[in-house]
Amino acid sequence: MNRQRNNHGMTLLETMVFVALWGLLAVTTMAALSQSSITCSRAADRSDMVMIAQAEIERLRHVPAEELIEGEQELRREEWPQDVAAKIETRLRPDGTWLLDVLVTRATLEGVQPVRLTTLRLGDAS
Repeated sequence: MNRQRNNHGMTLLETMVFVALWGLLAVTTMAALSQSSITCSRAADRSDMVMIAQAEIERLRHVPAEELIEGEQELRREEWPQDVAAKIETRLRPDGTWLLDVLVTRATLEGVQPVRLTTLRLGDAS
């Protein structure tokens, strides 16, 4: 009645626990990689929106002051992605400087804040 036990292999239970732990590790790793990919994509989109806002500010800086018109305008350009729009506000301040405010939004991105850049420029031709 003395049974000898073979300790050279793994039991079925040990194998199942090993497979379950590896599966859990794989799922966790894939979720982390997926989240980092989404974060990277959002950062790239935000960077593009900042570049668009900076380009519009630069364009407005080179418009002669006498050609600037107070008010707001919606702007979409062919070279921008279809879902990107800029809202530009130009306002003459009492001290003779112009307030240039550019708000860039992207319609299809959830969780991405709009980009707003504001600057002042002199009222005379620069």
